[in-house]
Amino acid sequence: MPRLLSVACVLLASIVSSNALSCSGASASDVAVPLLPSVEQHIALPSPLSWPHWLRLPEPVANEDPDSDRDGISDGLEAEIARRYAPSYAVSDRDPCPLHGLLYRVSPHPRAGLLVVRYVALYQHDCGARGHPGDSEVFSALVNPSVPPPEGILAVRAIAHQGTLCESVMTCGAVPGCHPCETMQREGRPYPVVYSSYGKHGGYLSLQVCNFSFVCDYGGCTPRTRPDDAPMVNAGESGYPMVSDLTDQGFVRPDQGWSEPSLMHFDPWSRDKFGGAGNVAKDLRDPLYVIDPGRCNP
Repeated sequence: MPRLLSVACVLLASIVSSNALSCSGASASDVAVPLLPSVEQHIALPSPLSWPHWLRLPEPVANEDPDSDRDGISDGLEAEIARRYAPSYAVSDRDPCPLHGLLYRVSPHPRAGLLVVRYVALYQHDCGARGHPGDSEVFSALVNPSVPPPEGILAVRAIAHQGTLCESVMTCGAVPGCHPCETMQREGRPYPVVYSSYGKHGGYLSLQVCNFSFVCDYGGCTPRTRPDDAPMVNAGESGYPMVSDLTDQGFVRPDQGWSEPSLMHFDPWSRDKFGGAGNVAKDLRDPLYVIDPGRCNP
């Protein structure tokens, strides 16, 4: 099986530039991290990030909005940025286990004036050949909040099946060396799109690559006619979390359709794994999702 996976990966690499796909057999932890200061140093903005000129909210909201995770970005602004600058997330209309929510973390980027937004898609089930309760896949966006979306989404990175033989690292966007992102219409504008593979939920930036990944993602990906409307919850920062229980404070609740007992009351900042998936806290901290604005490859 490993040999078959390696052959499939070589074939994938032959149809996608190395700027867009890494499948050398190394895990994401073995890939060189951008030569930038770590966001884990909790770099604060020089002064609290003000509401962009293009985003008009009632004055009391903008002036009194708290900054619960103490990163220089108010809670309300983080929510607006996470929602408005989110790539379109294309879950197959025929996916057998589509129930999911998005956990996000908005942080200052080491490059002044930019933000990094991580999105962790949490599913109730993985419906692959060896399915299990709990599934998580991660993607991120490099954001310039002074420019309205979608133009302010400078780049997107998705890592499918991170830490496995099926791992695929892809980056697209306007940074040097990147291919343009594939897009999907949202609110009448072309937004970058992240495709979620059928049943396995691997995140891809190319429909062709996902559909060619027949070994790891049998069933491929499909375009979606309408944007994803999954609930979103702010994770906060590791030192100042904004959620510690995804049932009491989030979307993993019976009234949202969730029924798997092992996933209830999950703390995303704990050392626990999300069911049969990976450690969410590690995903939220992973520096590989901090895209270097000077180059495409991680």
